[in-house]
Amino acid sequence: MSIPYSYSVKKGSICSGDVSIAGVAREYGTPCYVYSHDSFRSRSRNLVESLNTIRSKEVKVFYSMKANPSPVILNWAREAGLHSEVSSMGELEMALAHGFDPTDIILLGPGKSRALIEAAMTHRILGLVVESPREAKIAAELDNGVTRILVRINVEQGIPGLDESMIGGVEKFGINASELGRTLDDLGTVGKDRLGIHYYLGSQILDHETMLKYHTVLLREIAAYSDMIGTVDCGGGFGVPYSDGDTELDLYGFADGFSKLLLSNGLSDKEVWFETGRYVAADCGIFVTTVMDVKKGANGRTTIITDGGMNDFFRIAFMKSDHPIRLINRLGDDHSNETAICGPLCTPLDNFGTSVGLPAGVEEGDLIGIFKAGAYGLSMSPILFLLHSIPKEIAIKDGRVFPVSKNDLTPFGVYSKILSA
Repeated sequence: MSIPYSYSVKKGSICSGDVSIAGVAREYGTPCYVYSHDSFRSRSRNLVESLNTIRSKEVKVFYSMKANPSPVILNWAREAGLHSEVSSMGELEMALAHGFDPTDIILLGPGKSRALIEAAMTHRILGLVVESPREAKIAAELDNGVTRILVRINVEQGIPGLDESMIGGVEKFGINASELGRTLDDLGTVGKDRLGIHYYLGSQILDHETMLKYHTVLLREIAAYSDMIGTVDCGGGFGVPYSDGDTELDLYGFADGFSKLLLSNGLSDKEVWFETGRYVAADCGIFVTTVMDVKKGANGRTTIITDGGMNDFFRIAFMKSDHPIRLINRLGDDHSNETAICGPLCTPLDNFGTSVGLPAGVEEGDLIGIFKAGAYGLSMSPILFLLHSIPKEIAIKDGRVFPVSKNDLTPFGVYSKILSA
């Protein structure tokens, strides 16, 4: 297994700096998420430095809070010079509460309520992305004279083979490209300096040539309206390798090719925005769960039961994601024994894999680590299902280990607060 960004292996244990992840898990208890600042900082720097080579008026990179809204991750994103992209009232409040200036925040997402659009305008955030004629009409009515208004567009052509393509197909996102001119005309009083266009290709793209192919389609649509806009938000989709067979995305190759696309479409004078969540956050997190039971089936196959399940890390069960999984307290052992890993929930859906390579002789108390867990981990998980304990979040920065929050509130406590409110 390739070691994630800025981690190392020492004495058979995965480490962030000199801090053993297994040691942290034993100290604070499992299940838990452990986040490495070194990894987040390295990924952020790599992305920002490469995108800043794009030849345009200016480049801004926004952290997509949906990937991981943990307070420590938000602080690290702000320290790394990332701006903030939010998609709900709760995310807007979190961004403001954790140090992001309104001029660093953009709001996007389908189905926005009038109250959410009004809150964005009241806070005078940097940008609001409208995804329908209805939202454009509300934004025009509430326009504060400061916030930029971007129109999200969709095209008929999706990206074949991409699990989460956000163009083509059902037009949940944005408006049809054929309606773009009419919508921009309706927002004409906003003015070119505050008017823009937004699009988003999809998630987890690892080939920069594929990215450029579809950016070509969208930028060609936008070029016809160049005289009406000052900003182009090109979304994200920057993928990270999950399997050993995956390759790193060539960011500098992408930046060079994208610069050429801007030039050929007459868009080099625009401010260009990108969004990122997974690329900067995935590698920084490891989900750690303890082996509670080891069982042998009639076929001789081993099944282990862990204290953490899909209620704590839903993405694997839901998306069938290929996250690297290792026994982190015995990382140097041969991981070739096919093992089923199941959580403690009363459903057969609760498993992290039926043929996971682990060492022979897994024992009660061993620690399972699921890598690439810094994005779409805890916040995407149904933590109230079966009312198990809520996973802790632990951070490592500059050799210091600290809990992100006490996390001593149980799901029962959550319900108790709701019922007593």
